[in-house]
Amino acid sequence: MAYQWQRPAPQAFRPWSRGIAVVFAVSLFVLVPTTALDPDNPARDVVPIAAVLVLLAAWFTRRDTLARVDLALLAALLVCWGLFIDPEIRAEVTGMAVRIALLVAVVLVAGTTNASERLLVARSVVVLAMVQLLIVPVELLLLPEPLYGSPAAIGSFGEVLPELVPANALFGDAISRAQGTLGHPLPLALLAWSGMVLVLVNAVKRPIHERAVAFGVLAAVLVFSGSRSAILGAFAVTIVVVGARWRQRRPSISPFAFKTALAALVCAGLVVIGTAHSQVAALLDSGSWTHRVGAFGSIESLLNRPWREVLVGGGFGSSSDYYERGMLQTDGLRAVDNMYVLLLAEAGLLGVASVLLLFAWALLRGDLLNRSLVVVVAGMSIVLDTLAWQSSMIVFAVAVAFGQHSRTLTAKGPMEASGPAADLDPRKRATVNGGALDVPGLPARSPEAH
Repeated sequence: MAYQWQRPAPQAFRPWSRGIAVVFAVSLFVLVPTTALDPDNPARDVVPIAAVLVLLAAWFTRRDTLARVDLALLAALLVCWGLFIDPEIRAEVTGMAVRIALLVAVVLVAGTTNASERLLVARSVVVLAMVQLLIVPVELLLLPEPLYGSPAAIGSFGEVLPELVPANALFGDAISRAQGTLGHPLPLALLAWSGMVLVLVNAVKRPIHERAVAFGVLAAVLVFSGSRSAILGAFAVTIVVVGARWRQRRPSISPFAFKTALAALVCAGLVVIGTAHSQVAALLDSGSWTHRVGAFGSIESLLNRPWREVLVGGGFGSSSDYYERGMLQTDGLRAVDNMYVLLLAEAGLLGVASVLLLFAWALLRGDLLNRSLVVVVAGMSIVLDTLAWQSSMIVFAVAVAFGQHSRTLTAKGPMEASGPAADLDPRKRATVNGGALDVPGLPARSPEAH
């Protein structure tokens, strides 16, 4: 009998295409921090263009619907943010165009990845964060200046000013705060904290001893970044995640006993923090509090603007105008290092509401992985203008996009399953999914065979 060739389904050739595209985009912006580069550096244009092209190419490998809540909310944010942009200022037009292209491309693709692709993304983020620990000692001990340098530490001629490179208060100001390949301590802290959460919830699907080592490495990266706000947040998230997983494994424990144990852990943590009162006092007196968290003090003046500006803001890049009008904090640093206040100024109440609804959408629909990532991004955005740094903007987009398909995708095959059944062996998954035992790639077996 002659063999007749049949064309395989297009997806059979590209089962990992979207996961690889997301990993490629995240890796690009982690290893080449475009925001920290000199304005004349061609990588500032090449890296975003390459990321968007790869993401769009991956999108066209499969057909998916565009009727998604996360895309609608993201579109509302971008419309408000760019509605009143000044078309004569080329830097603002380019900056807004880059944000539109990157955010839409990442959310579009990451929101339609399958379980195997999300596993690939989670492992890649953890590896990228762990690699930073190899770079940090070289940066702090051998290099005369940061690998890339943050914009706050760059002079008018592009030179790095050592006196502006922040010192790490956790080491008594003996060393500088590490920046790694991200060009600033706070995006590095966001990456390390995200990796810690992925390890905690076992999104990487590795044995506990491997995850314990990875967690220790990522915690070291977080400490070298010097972000005390991120360390406190990571401590709180760790307690909650460990407590929640422990409760799942001990269903016989009463809710009252679980809440009591969790409260005891929180109190113990507060006692530990209280004993380090000098560090807490230094934090409250540092720029992390007075400048970043203190930015919320500008809300009252921003709400006193004309109603159009209150609703949709002044447009991308308009924060400089609000500094001139005295509506933003005047502590000497003309930068809004707080995503919520920045969006209130430039995108208005509707822009802030769009971001909060994006977070709420992922929190309400997502599993422990999605919820933990969103909490990390939402918390870090209080001390970081997350959507201003392209490396942190990618993490933001992945976090809100992953919440799109939790608890909603149905299993269409071994590569498309999502939820608990996706983590099982294909033959076991067939049993879990209602007895559909005819699994592609495995011999068909009927229920009577058992």
